[in-house]
Amino acid sequence: MFNKKEYGIQYYQDNKEKRKEYNRQYKKANKEMVQEYGIQYYQDNKEKILFRKYGITLEERDRMILEQDNKCARCHLPFEGNGRGKPLTPVVDHDHSYSEGDPNSVRAILHNKCNLMVGWHNDSIEELKLSIDYLKKTSKLALTND
Repeated sequence: MFNKKEYGIQYYQDNKEKRKEYNRQYKKANKEMVQEYGIQYYQDNKEKILFRKYGITLEERDRMILEQDNKCARCHLPFEGNGRGKPLTPVVDHDHSYSEGDPNSVRAILHNKCNLMVGWHNDSIEELKLSIDYLKKTSKLALTND
């Protein structure tokens, strides 16, 4: 007997690259619509997303922001706005060594841009030190102060 669900799973597995390319082309052709959908989806599902990813509620996240005096735990500048992807928007910073949804993984609330900087260095102090050393060696300001 034909099982539509099993067929769909098998088709997806057999055509992963084809589907990826289709999705890439679709997103490219409909960039604005896809972005708007993502923003709306996040707004509609913020509570579920926070709990699934970090194991905290929206109220707990908002309490953390208040405890931080509405300022980023990294740069100590105030948060601005609440839109997804904006540089000064508050986001949850978490330790990636924990499993998804573990509330113990949550470190603090950072600006989106500050969280990205930490993430780009793979949460590694050694990686951050390498970037600091590089900037000390190559920045105009550091070169003129020696």
